Amino acid sequence: MKKNILILAAALLFSVVCAQGAVTLTFNDNNGVPNAGTYLPGATVSFDIMLSISSQPPLNVAGFSLWFETAAANSGLFAISAIPNHTGSPFDQVTAFPTDFPAPLTTANSTHAGFAQNIGATDLGASSGANQVTPGTYFLETITFTISGAITPGVYTLMNTSALTGQPPGKQSRVIDGSFNAFDIASAVYTITIAVPEPATVSFMVLGAAFALGGYRARRKS
Repeated sequence: MKKNILILAAALLFSVVCAQGAVTLTFNDNNGVPNAGTYLPGATVSFDIMLSISSQPPLNVAGFSLWFETAAANSGLFAISAIPNHTGSPFDQVTAFPTDFPAPLTTANSTHAGFAQNIGATDLGASSGANQVTPGTYFLETITFTISGAITPGVYTLMNTSALTGQPPGKQSRVIDGSFNAFDIASAVYTITIAVPEPATVSFMVLGAAFALGGYRARRKS
C-alpha cells in the first residue's frame, strides 16, 4: 500500500513538473545576450517577454498573470518604471493602471520569504480578445526596470514568480485558458551585472547631484 502511495505521489509530482515546464518565458533585451546585460547605477533596463507553450494542455491561452521578484537583499534596488508596453502583442487588455507605477520590488510587498516582489496591486498581466492556440510562442509585453543609483557593483537577478518558488495563491505567474483554467509559468531569470562607473562618469554623477541639490536649496529659499 505504501509503495503504491509513493508511486502515485511521484507520478503527481512528475506531472506538475511537466506542466510547469510546458509553459515558459524568455527575456530579450535586444542588446547582446538575450537574458543578461551590464548596466551602471541609476540606469534603466528594458526587455521583451515571450511566452512559449510547448504542449497541451493548456488547449489555448486567453490571458496571463505576471509578477516579478528578486532576492530580499535587493529590496528597493529595482522598480518597474511604467506600465508594460503591449504594442504588437495579442494580449493588449492590460490589468494594471499607469498610476500603479513606479512599482518597487520590496520585501514589504512580498508573499515569498527571502524575496522582494512588486506591489500587491500590480499584476503585470493582460488578456486577449481571442483564445490563442497552443502549442505556440507569443510576444507578451516589453517591461522596463529602473536601477537604483545606490546599487553597488555586482551581479543581480530578476525573475518571474512561479508555483515552485513558494508563492501562495495571489502572486503566481500563470496563463489562463478560455475556460478559466490556470497553468503555472516556470520561473525565468534575467541577470543584471552592475559595472563600476568610470572616473569621468562618477564625476558627472557627483556634478549632477550637486546641481540638483543647489536647485533644491534655491527653491526652498524662494
